[in-house]
Amino acid sequence: MRHETRDMRHETRDKRRGLTLVEVMMAVVILSCVSVFVLQALANASYALSVAENRTDVYEFALSKMAQLEMAVLATRGLGENEESSFQVGSQKFEWKATQQPVLENPLVGSVTLTVTWHQGSQTYESRFETLVKVPLEEKK
Repeated sequence: MRHETRDMRHETRDKRRGLTLVEVMMAVVILSCVSVFVLQALANASYALSVAENRTDVYEFALSKMAQLEMAVLATRGLGENEESSFQVGSQKFEWKATQQPVLENPLVGSVTLTVTWHQGSQTYESRFETLVKVPLEEKK
């Protein structure tokens, strides 16, 4: 009798060595949930990287455009007209507007503002750059 009990315990242990279907299904469900969170995090990181790249493109454009506007003020000895246009980097389109106006407290100083907007996904982004420029005096003849 004692010998049979030992065999039954040994037999039961042999049957439990594998995983049940419920255990396998639970493992798949847990792995799927973790995968969803990881993929969502990667998608968010990818979108954030894209926005950061666009901001870098806008900054580089603004640096160049603001230098052009400042040089135009010096060359024409006065503030120019407001301008607006667009530019494209890859498949992303950017729209910009430059405004120039005198500073009321000091007519020899002008304010130059550059605003760049772009649409990405369902959001609209805007970056604004502003500088003060010295307006040269007219030369007397």
